[in-house]
Amino acid sequence: MDKVGRLSLFRTFLAVAAVLIVAIPSFVSAAGPAASYPAPRLARIVGPASVAPGNIGSYQLYVTFVDGSTAVLNAPPVVFSVPANEGTFTGDNLLVNNAYTGSWVLVTGKFSSNGYSVTANRTISTK
Repeated sequence: MDKVGRLSLFRTFLAVAAVLIVAIPSFVSAAGPAASYPAPRLARIVGPASVAPGNIGSYQLYVTFVDGSTAVLNAPPVVFSVPANEGTFTGDNLLVNNAYTGSWVLVTGKFSSNGYSVTANRTISTK
């Protein structure tokens, strides 16, 4: 390879390295819990349709934002809850109480961003 070819290859390598140095921190921070999102508009809970008593189901919140973008979010920044007599949430995981005899569990997921929040509810079968 001649001197001009090596110089061109070296410049290309430097350009790619510079782009990666600038871009990688942006990608990493966008995935973390401190990521900034536009205002949320709609939310839908996704996960198993049924969880038997004593078992665990894992859930996520599918959020649509005012700018039309979407994201599937976990806890945090999403907060999931369920009535105490029905079960408990640890992060994204719902544990239905062994003693619960009802047919349905009401799962609530809430996400807040930039002073706006969105909440979704979903009934989960326990049969």
